[in-house]
Amino acid sequence: MKNKATHFPFTSALFAFALVFFAPLSMTAQNALGCNGSRYLNDIFTDTTMTTVQYGANRNNGQNQNLFMDIVQPKNDTLRLRPLVIWAFGGGFIAGKREDMRQTCQIFSRKGYVTATIDYRLYAFLGIIPDSNAITPTIVKATHDMKAAIRYFKKTVKEDGNPYRIDTSNIIVGGVSAGAITAMLTAQMDSTDPIPTWIRTIIANEGGMEGTSGTPNYRTNVKGAISMSGGMYRKEWLDKGDVPFASFHGTADNVVAYGYGLNVYNFYGDGSGTLAPRALELGIPTVLVTVPGGGHTDIYSSAYLPIWLQKATTFMHNLVCGVSPLPTEDISNQQVNIYPNPSTDDMTLELGDYTEGVKFDLMVVDALGRSVFALKNQSSRLITLRKKDIGTGLFFVRLNFSNQAKPVLKKVVFE
Repeated sequence: MKNKATHFPFTSALFAFALVFFAPLSMTAQNALGCNGSRYLNDIFTDTTMTTVQYGANRNNGQNQNLFMDIVQPKNDTLRLRPLVIWAFGGGFIAGKREDMRQTCQIFSRKGYVTATIDYRLYAFLGIIPDSNAITPTIVKATHDMKAAIRYFKKTVKEDGNPYRIDTSNIIVGGVSAGAITAMLTAQMDSTDPIPTWIRTIIANEGGMEGTSGTPNYRTNVKGAISMSGGMYRKEWLDKGDVPFASFHGTADNVVAYGYGLNVYNFYGDGSGTLAPRALELGIPTVLVTVPGGGHTDIYSSAYLPIWLQKATTFMHNLVCGVSPLPTEDISNQQVNIYPNPSTDDMTLELGDYTEGVKFDLMVVDALGRSVFALKNQSSRLITLRKKDIGTGLFFVRLNFSNQAKPVLKKVVFE
């Protein structure tokens, strides 16, 4: 496959990952990218600027469509070369707009990235949910449009004096839902994959693997991908040497299946839960943050969201800077047991042997991330969670242990 990954280690939120090390960047390369242990990990800029440009055009639903993107940069940044993250919005390929990802662009731009949120062509939705045959040409078009955005930036570097100061060896693509599918296909799919004939025919009819949405003759290889509630048609489209990716997904997603399952457009595909193990088998570095019981969109207002943002931030930093982090623990650590769950009265939280003698803080938060109960500096391996102290509904128990950086999170329900 055309996209060759630079090796680096991560562990999945669900799976025991083997370490795969980056070839370390030279000090000169790290300095050129501003890799100082703070940039890309923390908010080092307080403000951003935005420029809107047309990056391409194509035919869609019988009409010409111009394609625009908003380019967001950290204000007053003087670094000569910076990594780029291109984001695509969600909406099932029938709705959504590039403005939906502006806040995401600003979040990562404040950390030092140049970011962009793109238009892409949508299905002409007339109130009837399309099937797989009807929606697939639009999925192909979206991928072509993201590739055109990549080529646009590479053209500005080569031909226009690099006005956005982009390091073209450090381009990451990402998105939510349909945008995540678009990013994964852009990063991972090529003609060597086992693509069914009917999909190959659609790809050929829409302009081949690269498409015709603008700025031809530039490569569309990227460094990595970020998938939020996304997937691909088949996990077998991941090959040895494909680029690293990080995923965030709920196990009860009924739009894009978490594992191999039926999706909203009546076709079976692979989600994050089966793509991550496939990647591990192939030696592709990957991160998976799983939300037990999470749906397609509710996970973006859950207590897991800060964990995802931290994991994605670390993933991107390490990808850009060539850092080899220590492995992390499973966020759904099975040595933390809460029973009965659900409960109409009290619950017991029982900690395994690995916690013996380790201090920890406990916090219970509701579905909106608000703290409703907390204990500090605990060491007991049996704790009672009382309904009268916490309330009724869905909650998340967060345990911060003194001997590990990442919290353990458990979902509980008081009925």
